[in-house]
Amino acid sequence: MSSSNGLPLGSEVNEKFTRYIYLDTGLMLRILDLDFGGTQPITELILAGSEEELVNKGNMAEISAGWVLVKAADVRHRYELYYWENLTKGTTSEVDYVMAKNMQILPIEVKAGTSGKMKSLRYFMEKKDLIFGVRTSLENFGMLTIKSDTTERHIEIIPIYAIGRLTRKDTL
Repeated sequence: MSSSNGLPLGSEVNEKFTRYIYLDTGLMLRILDLDFGGTQPITELILAGSEEELVNKGNMAEISAGWVLVKAADVRHRYELYYWENLTKGTTSEVDYVMAKNMQILPIEVKAGTSGKMKSLRYFMEKKDLIFGVRTSLENFGMLTIKSDTTERHIEIIPIYAIGRLTRKDTL
């Protein structure tokens, strides 16, 4: 976990809070002893099922997005992904991934479906005075603009399958 107050993000890592990306979603399901009789039923459940049908759907989406980001990175560059969590007592906000992009802090919120309020992402962007953020989900490409009294913030919506494009230098 990084406090994400500035760059490099790794300079403010809190070693007490470490999050690992599980090796593979298929292996995770197998370890959980979930057998769906092939890849087609599990794919349909992940993409179209509800939270009640697969309670760890959000974790699966986070794993998928994290691995797409890692795999899409330049092989000559060690790629670091962090997350942020509000450690204030009585709060429960977190941002799934935080990365450095074009000398800026870029927060990424992962959603397993096509809806969600993104309260944590919006809070993080406001607290860190950031203009750009990313939401990755099952939605199509898009852009949200959030206007306050003094600032206009932009959240780019990128489908999970395309989140790797963030590792390219010419994006955002």
